[in-house]
Amino acid sequence: MPTQKKDIKDGPESLKEELNNAEKILLLLLSADRAKTIPGNLWLQKEAFLIADSLSPLKEYFNFEAHLQGPFSETVNNMAEDLQYLGLLERDRKGLRLTEKGEELANLVERGSDEEILDLIEESKSKLNDLSKDELLVYIYYTHPEMTTESLEKEGLEPKRASVAKTLYQRGKVDAAKGAELAGIPLDSFQNQVT
Repeated sequence: MPTQKKDIKDGPESLKEELNNAEKILLLLLSADRAKTIPGNLWLQKEAFLIADSLSPLKEYFNFEAHLQGPFSETVNNMAEDLQYLGLLERDRKGLRLTEKGEELANLVERGSDEEILDLIEESKSKLNDLSKDELLVYIYYTHPEMTTESLEKEGLEPKRASVAKTLYQRGKVDAAKGAELAGIPLDSFQNQVT
C-alpha cells in the first residue's frame, strides 16, 4: 500500500476507493469475527495464507514463501505496517486490531464485498485466531508441508503433532479426517484414540 497517495484525512470513502482488493481483504480479515484482536503477526500471516490459498489472484499477489515459521508474505507484512501508519491498525502486546477509523473503513468495504469472500475470511479467522502457537503451526505445517522447508519449529512440533491434532479435533476445529492427517496416522487409529 503506497502510503504517499493514501491519507486517512481524506475520509474513509475516498480511501476505500484507493484500496486494492488485497488491501481490502486484509482490512476485512482484521474486521472479521466481530473485529477480535489477532494475537500477533504469526496469526495474521497464517490467516492471510489460509484465505489466499483459496483465492488464486490473492495467492499470487501475496506471494507466500516458506520461512522460519512456515508461510510468510512480505506483502502482508508491509500492508499491515501501512495500515498502522495510516492510523487504521494498532498493535500492542495483545496483538493487532483495527482502530475506530479502521473499523469505519472496514464497514464501508464490507458493504460492497462478495458474500462468499466474506464467509471465507470469517471462517479462516474463526478457525485460527484462538489457536495456541503449537495448534496454529501444526494445522498449517501438516496441511501445507511445502511451506515448512525453512522452518525452525517443525522439528520441535513433530513429537507433539498427534496430541495437538487430538486437541484440535476435540475443540471442533477439525473433523476426524483432518485430525488424522495432522496427526500423521490412519483415520481409524485416530478415531480410536479420540473416542
